Amino acid sequence: MEQRIWGYELAEIEKELIFEKENTGYVRWEDRKHGIACLDPSPFLKTTKFEYYVFQCEYPKEGMLIEAEIDQVREILDKDKEGVMRRFQVKFVTGWRELNPFEIIRHKKPLISRDELRYALLSPFTRKDNAIADSIAVYLASSPPFANRKGGIIAGCLIRNKRIWRTFTKILSVIPPQFRSIRSRYYYDFKYGEPTNLNVEKMAPAEINLDYVNPENIHIHVPQPLVDVDVKPVREFEPWLKEVRPLVRALILQMVLLNPKIDKMAERALLDEIYEIHDNLLANGTAPFKPDLTSIQRIVTSLSRLEMCQEVTPRKVTEAAEFWLKAYEESLKITSRIIDLRGFFKLDEKSRKLYMIIRDIGSEVSEAEIYREATKRKMNEFDVELALEELRIKGFIIQLPSGKYAIVERG
Repeated sequence: MEQRIWGYELAEIEKELIFEKENTGYVRWEDRKHGIACLDPSPFLKTTKFEYYVFQCEYPKEGMLIEAEIDQVREILDKDKEGVMRRFQVKFVTGWRELNPFEIIRHKKPLISRDELRYALLSPFTRKDNAIADSIAVYLASSPPFANRKGGIIAGCLIRNKRIWRTFTKILSVIPPQFRSIRSRYYYDFKYGEPTNLNVEKMAPAEINLDYVNPENIHIHVPQPLVDVDVKPVREFEPWLKEVRPLVRALILQMVLLNPKIDKMAERALLDEIYEIHDNLLANGTAPFKPDLTSIQRIVTSLSRLEMCQEVTPRKVTEAAEFWLKAYEESLKITSRIIDLRGFFKLDEKSRKLYMIIRDIGSEVSEAEIYREATKRKMNEFDVELALEELRIKGFIIQLPSGKYAIVERG
């Protein structure tokens, strides 16, 4: 990612910070002890400007996007990293303010439109279906962390033969290679098969995006229903995919820097839509995968990232729910693996007990309150942790952006 030099390889925020903005960027400490830092156009691209910032005020955090207030500027001669003598500007910072990336790009259009992205993602398939494209796009957009939970999307690629999977991996080659490393803050992995024991909350990255073929045991956020498609020969789509890859990678780099906010009206819409999805699944009775109903919270922020929207609106929540239900309905074409959802949604005794405890406490309940009250009623911490997770996954409660829990009212 450090080798990108052409405009079409750069995210919009990188272009703005390189060419339009002064004294603005992502903090990278060169010598924190002496308050010396650089301001980069993104966490993925170091500045090419020959300048240092000396902070004479409170230090910002590493990686924070700031606008610096400059008191004075001096010029010095020094060697760059290649040993070449350069004239550097040393800027003395007396104050700064943190910026939201949306402030930089609010008047910019996405690097590649939603329809153009769909076209690129569907290029290997003979049948053009926006539901397929959107299920891949949501995975690529990832989702930001919320409350005390990791961000990211766990997807299930639902296919009938391995040939589809080989083509699918070529589509996922648009993911920046550095994001395939577990050491990256934004981690993507895709495999044929699934892990036997998955706990993303114990993994290091902040956003964890996993895509597995026909998962049977893990709970997934997004079904990718590639059950009724055929693929073109590689020679017919690979040249085009290579051509658009830099654009899509730049879009991914931009999306992961955005953190759309869910307001109170959108929270209310989330509660309503999770109830509707839960009701719909129960009425249908089956699925070829284990659903995780926390998915709508994640999908709605992914869709907002795709469209560069700062605020999550109730309309966007409805769009996320409709997208999920359409993907679910497409997935029902797989009949080789069937899960009985009526059995899936039944709560065990401890989860039912915790559900009643949360109802008794109030409408919005902190995790500390839940543990305190559950302890009084003879539940140990391990059982509370497992029960909370089951209630979240099965759509009986929702964890709000504040970190508090709310009951998803039923009927």
